[in-house]
Amino acid sequence: MITIREILGALDEKGCVYEFKGNRDTGIDRFSSLRQYRKGSLTWIKSSKNLREWNGTDITCLVLQKGVDFPAENTILVENAKEVFFYILKTFWKKPGVLSEIGKGTIIGKDVILEKGVSMGYHCTLDGRIRIGEGTVIENHVTLVNDITIGRDCVIHSGAVIGTDGFGYVFDENKVPVKVEHFGGVTIGDRVEIGANSCIDRGTIDDTAIGNDVKIDNLVHIAHNCQVGEGVLLVAGAVLCGSSAVGSCSYVAPGGIVKEQIRVGENSFIGMGAHANTDVEANTMLYERTTKRLKNKDYHVLL
Repeated sequence: MITIREILGALDEKGCVYEFKGNRDTGIDRFSSLRQYRKGSLTWIKSSKNLREWNGTDITCLVLQKGVDFPAENTILVENAKEVFFYILKTFWKKPGVLSEIGKGTIIGKDVILEKGVSMGYHCTLDGRIRIGEGTVIENHVTLVNDITIGRDCVIHSGAVIGTDGFGYVFDENKVPVKVEHFGGVTIGDRVEIGANSCIDRGTIDDTAIGNDVKIDNLVHIAHNCQVGEGVLLVAGAVLCGSSAVGSCSYVAPGGIVKEQIRVGENSFIGMGAHANTDVEANTMLYERTTKRLKNKDYHVLL
């Protein structure tokens, strides 16, 4: 059991700006969603649309987005309810990691360099000129091959494959496809997260490059020679075709596709199932194969 006073103390240490209404000495013994709310727990509301999920139980403690009106015994009113709620969960309820330094069945080649604090799970393969930065976590059944540099404090989830050749062929005189050999690698920045069963191909000559703070969901494919700017989010099923580029702080939604050699400008949004078949200017939304300028030039407020 923790008290709301302790929660607010943690927010003070982080420098969060909030308004509180209620009893700081109220005890909280768990957290729950609004849909399956349980009395005595902490929950959150981001939008008035969430109210339809409420199961009618009186709420003991609520992290509430400013601008949303909802009664609760104790309310922590903030500008970013999602960020604050999950910070509280991370601070008070996150369990310590269970990965060992090197899991059973993992194979590490002679040219692999692991910096301080790297940990990895079971049955991984690391084979090639590979360097992994301090504090990076690699889960189970991950394959890293050829030339790869990974920065600090990254997370690579189970089943990811990084560094294999991309899909490159030429045709001989008999129209038989002949493989184009790949000689590049993959460079990944700091604090990058790569989802389960995602694939990042090595470059043909230059490296495929992933910038700092990029977040890649499960089942994402990044083809050879792609360049991904800092802070980009690539969501489940997104595909970056060969030699394409996505500018910093952009977002590719589920099923979004960027065609080969296409450039997407920074702070842009590629919607669900949308195809970027021509270059996309900065601060642009692309949806249903149509482009639309963002009125506020910042898609983040729409998420």
